[in-house]
Amino acid sequence: MIVSLPDGKDPDDFIKENGKDSFDKLLYDALPLIDFKIETLKKTFDLKTLDGKRKFIQNAVRVIKQSDSPAEQEDLLKRVRAITGITYESLQRELSGVEVVKESPVNTEAVEVKEKDLQAQRFVLSAYLFKKEYRKDINFDELYFSNPVHIKIIDYIKEQEKKGESFNAGILHEYLEDEEKGELSEILAINITDKRDVLERKYFEDCVKTLKKTKIEKEIDVLTSLCESEKDVEKLKDLTIKLKSKFDELVRIV
Repeated sequence: MIVSLPDGKDPDDFIKENGKDSFDKLLYDALPLIDFKIETLKKTFDLKTLDGKRKFIQNAVRVIKQSDSPAEQEDLLKRVRAITGITYESLQRELSGVEVVKESPVNTEAVEVKEKDLQAQRFVLSAYLFKKEYRKDINFDELYFSNPVHIKIIDYIKEQEKKGESFNAGILHEYLEDEEKGELSEILAINITDKRDVLERKYFEDCVKTLKKTKIEKEIDVLTSLCESEKDVEKLKDLTIKLKSKFDELVRIV
């Protein structure tokens, strides 16, 4: 269950202004997590615009797909229908086309990387290794990388930059194990040329956006699991704040 605070207030501020009894009542009236997500998305997107409505539906359907209960899915689809005016049949078709991989919040290294994420990761690393001008402002810590070879390459880049030394893509062949060099070859084989610099810059920005979005979505999944199992009120407050913050970050990217 998730507490929805008025006007997005911080729980501590709410308790100071209204007292613990008022907060306890909010806990009693707390929404189930999946309902909380739908309500958060409803407040996030401008449903008066076609683009806002489309993004709300895409995200809401993804959330609904996480439910294992057909009855709950039906109820939530009806709620989305009431909010958007989109027919129930259209929302059902949208739901049928969504694939959600449920993941362990602990064993993140075992998560299978989606093809789009993999290509984005390779392109970002390629642009970095070839020292393209547009790659300078990225922060690897904000992006989703799970492939051990990619992480090893990033560690090498960070180590060189920390020492104030230049990194060399050629040296990575010596830095990696034989079984890891195939992935490095995939990265270095990406055709990056100055002739398409404008298009590459745009694609690079799209790749960065994709990896930021994936990282935040996975953090939301972890926080969601923690919220569902947390019984301590104080810890639940902190998790709720973090979860809302991650939703806000995701919206800014979308």
